[in-house]
Amino acid sequence: ISFHGREEELDLLRDMVAGRRFVVVHGIAGIGKTTLAVRLLEDLRKETNVLWVTLHSWDTLSGVFNQLAGFLADA
Repeated sequence: ISFHGREEELDLLRDMVAGRRFVVVHGIAGIGKTTLAVRLLEDLRKETNVLWVTLHSWDTLSGVFNQLAGFLADA
């Protein structure tokens, strides 16, 4: 992923993630949330297990739990 000019935001997100069990990135469409999160995950996956869940209004809680259970079973 090409990534230029967002190092400050990436550093801030890294600081926010440190020591937390989960983080939610949200905001208006088109501002680069996904690109920023993917870049962070690329770095974090070198150090720890990472679960990425994209939530939509039509997702069910049981579906999210199934994704989480599958992740934990593989960890």
